[in-house]
Amino acid sequence: MKTLIVKIIFVVFFLLPLFCSAQEEQLYFMHQKAGTEKALQHYVQSMFDKESGIVDTLSVIYINFIPPMGCPRCEGILAVYQQFLQKLTSKKAFVVNVLVYEKEKALASYIRQQDFQGNRLYVDTTDRFVSIFHVNSDVLMIPYLTKINLQHGRLITAVPALGIDLNESLVDKIVKKTTLDALYTVSDEKNTIDFQPVQQTRLIDAAYAKPKTSLLIAGSDTLPVINKLNINQDGNKLLIDNFITNSFVLYSKEGNCWTNPVLLRPSEEEKKLFISKSIPISIYDYLNEVKVLASMYLNASFTDTNLYVIASLPKLMIEIVDSVPSVAYYNMPIYFIKDTQGKNIYYNTFDDIELDGNYVFSHSEGSFFEEDTLFAFKLQKGWPAVGTEALPQEEKENPFLQEFYHEVFSLLFYNANTKSYTLTAPLDPLYETYKLGYYTSSPFVKSCHRDYYWVDTFIGKVYRLSNDLTESTLICDFFSMDTLMQQMPYSENLTYLDSYRKFFNKKIVDFEISDNDHCYAIVFDEKNHYLNQTKGTTIVIESLFPEEIDNRKLTTLQFGNDELQNRVVYGLYQNNRDAAIYLFDL
Repeated sequence: MKTLIVKIIFVVFFLLPLFCSAQEEQLYFMHQKAGTEKALQHYVQSMFDKESGIVDTLSVIYINFIPPMGCPRCEGILAVYQQFLQKLTSKKAFVVNVLVYEKEKALASYIRQQDFQGNRLYVDTTDRFVSIFHVNSDVLMIPYLTKINLQHGRLITAVPALGIDLNESLVDKIVKKTTLDALYTVSDEKNTIDFQPVQQTRLIDAAYAKPKTSLLIAGSDTLPVINKLNINQDGNKLLIDNFITNSFVLYSKEGNCWTNPVLLRPSEEEKKLFISKSIPISIYDYLNEVKVLASMYLNASFTDTNLYVIASLPKLMIEIVDSVPSVAYYNMPIYFIKDTQGKNIYYNTFDDIELDGNYVFSHSEGSFFEEDTLFAFKLQKGWPAVGTEALPQEEKENPFLQEFYHEVFSLLFYNANTKSYTLTAPLDPLYETYKLGYYTSSPFVKSCHRDYYWVDTFIGKVYRLSNDLTESTLICDFFSMDTLMQQMPYSENLTYLDSYRKFFNKKIVDFEISDNDHCYAIVFDEKNHYLNQTKGTTIVIESLFPEEIDNRKLTTLQFGNDELQNRVVYGLYQNNRDAAIYLFDL
């Protein structure tokens, strides 16, 4: 699959990055909460430590709020945006780049790599941003370019960096805008709904699981918050995703510690694999300098004997558009097979996957099954799962139309040997009944005893796939969502889709199938993690996992083997100082 990211037109050596749609039509937005004027003034003052005199000289300040690597290629527009900004204000604009992230030590190499421009860089490790601003994604997921009136402590404008048409005209509008954005209150949300969870879990009688041992992760204070586990089947290797630097860290088990880290990141050779030799070196260097070219390791895990890395690399080539030479920029999905020391064995692309029906496959979440040289990818289509617009733009993207649900699938299996692929795992009928599209679809695949199983983690139904991967047979249903769901007040907008969050408050974190189709699942209900299993047609809660151990909070769990090949559950617990993996008997 080739995804056009950006096209750069040359006019007398001037480069203008173009993104896809107008600001006012964006899916993402940010507002200032009512009653936070003083809090915003104090927040800005805190960015200057003891140099508060600087703030006293400013009536307006431009702040770029950035969740590190929340949207890597969005960050590439910041340098160009600031160039326009300084040009249009005769270099009088005062710009602060605020990195909103709880672990400051994890940002050191990222800050050096990004080399942010602006007058000041500030790291916010607190929750002050979310106490002052409302973003419709609940947490800050993408960068916002903002302008703030310091005298009144008010937001003048906030522009999302994802999906905007960044040009001098847009920046000029930001510079000239002086009217204050309206303040946000809860009543401003259209069709405000109650998010009280519908699914309640009875945990009174459940016993807490006790860990039998723990393994510290060396140097974890410099890693970002770790969100998932990857431990090999022998229980002696660990992969950690350092998404802030687009890399992974490979650890080996020694005693009661994960140590001897090996850094896995795109090499200089890999970064240039798809850069056409017709691209002038000066152009390549410029695009690299402004961070438009992002080479990313997106996902990595272990095979039976090696490990795989799924990556996104830049593809640049010269194209002629209306007789004008231009640089076409594509995203090239690729995978690497590496040995357990991180050395390349071979690589290949997914360039021959050409989907129709408005489908896209999420290669950043792909899984690889070495025994069959088979990849499994999450499938999505339609608004709002794909794109950045506030509303569906075409009928084929519209999940509120009945025809949207004709032959809808949630998984793509890709055979790396035959270069063929299969679309399978029908979208659960509940999504069609309530017109939810792919908004909450979250499929997950595992291989158990040479069969493939899948589950939509929010629906809770576990299926076994046929040998040709085309048919799904229901094995167990952990949540019984068919009996819980009901029609919410209907409207064709994002608020309607969000109203169903009250039903989807449980999620399967991991599952396992025994020889006789006996099912186990680790479930998270937004408060507790616990182990479920099937006994006949009954779902039984076997144990609760402690949400905190040794002042470390539980992040995630997974099934696995220890070094003696005993079945265990691995639990990742962490705080801002360190992280450890605890082993629980199954």
